[in-house]
Amino acid sequence: MKPPRYAATPACTRSHFSNGVNGQMTREQAQAVVRSAYQNVLGREPDPASAGFVDRVFNDHWSQQQIENELRNSAEYRQKQAGRGR
Repeated sequence: MKPPRYAATPACTRSHFSNGVNGQMTREQAQAVVRSAYQNVLGREPDPASAGFVDRVFNDHWSQQQIENELRNSAEYRQKQAGRGR
C-alpha cells in the first residue's frame, strides 16, 4: 500500500465523530466517511472495493479529504472527467 499523500491526525478524522468507544470512530462512522467521499467525487455509492478505504479511515485515521484525493487519482474519476470534455 502506498502511504497517504497528506498526514492526517486522528483529530482531523474524528473531529465530527466522537461518539465511539474512548473517543474512537466506529466502523459505521468510517463507512459514512467513505460513502460521503464516494458520493462527492464519483457521484455514486461505494462498492465492495471501498472496504480498503474504510479500513484506512478506521485504523489509520485517514480523513475524508484523503479518501477524496485518492479517488481523484482513480481511473474511474479520470474517465468521468474525460467524458465531460475536460
